[in-house]
Amino acid sequence: MTPNTATHGSATMTAIAVFENGRHLEGMSYIFDAQIFLEGQNPILAALHYFNRDGEEFPDIGFYFVTARVAMMEPGANICRTDCSPVESEYDLVGDVVLLIPIKIPPGIEHHEVIDVEYRPYIDICGVVHSVDDLKLSFKINAHQYVAALRLPSNASTATSTLELSQEHNKPFKSTFPVECFIPDNNRRWKSKEGKPLLPKSGGYVSVTGFIRNRQRNESGLAGFSIDVESMCFLGRPIISPGTPPKASPGNRVSHPAFMKFSFSSTSGRKRPRAESNA
Repeated sequence: MTPNTATHGSATMTAIAVFENGRHLEGMSYIFDAQIFLEGQNPILAALHYFNRDGEEFPDIGFYFVTARVAMMEPGANICRTDCSPVESEYDLVGDVVLLIPIKIPPGIEHHEVIDVEYRPYIDICGVVHSVDDLKLSFKINAHQYVAALRLPSNASTATSTLELSQEHNKPFKSTFPVECFIPDNNRRWKSKEGKPLLPKSGGYVSVTGFIRNRQRNESGLAGFSIDVESMCFLGRPIISPGTPPKASPGNRVSHPAFMKFSFSSTSGRKRPRAESNA
């Protein structure tokens, strides 16, 4: 999606994530490579920044309930890759952890006996709608927000403060999270009294939550994500409206990120039985 579609907003992801390759950044700050399940597709790979104020110790492979502010991965992001890290092009997201709860696995017990890691990530995004498709019952948002991996270098000009500067590629970071939000067409709560779908208008400000459905791709690679809307709040109109992005299409190849020890293929057909309802 083109940079002129981005407007200030926020994007927060909540998920069960598998952490690996922890590496010290500076002070109490660490970076982890986190894998997050997507059904029938490559897991999302995110480089997540964590401020370890309590001096926690992390295993080689750890399972966590995590909430993080996220943005799309960009060339030159400050993620402190090592020889054990995936290649830069394999990362989907960068982000800052705001909540991290470890899921303890007792010694001698396999993870699939304790937890089910195959849950889609949940997104809470707020921003300006820049495109609406009445036929697909969808609309697009491209939220711009600060994340540590895409921060402004200390030696960069203050003239670039609105778009952070890539140190390796000498071009601005966009620091955005572009999504296409799909309204379910089989639920009455998403329809007006006249039976028409409740879609926001282009240029309107909305707050949306929902589960990630898949990636969207264009000729340049990863362009964003599709979201199945669970809730939506109309917040009026901002002062500035964005432009129009290029078309994108989802990708379906399934593979395991290079250098990562954990693989979601190890969970197939081995889910922990869910508790039955007493109702």
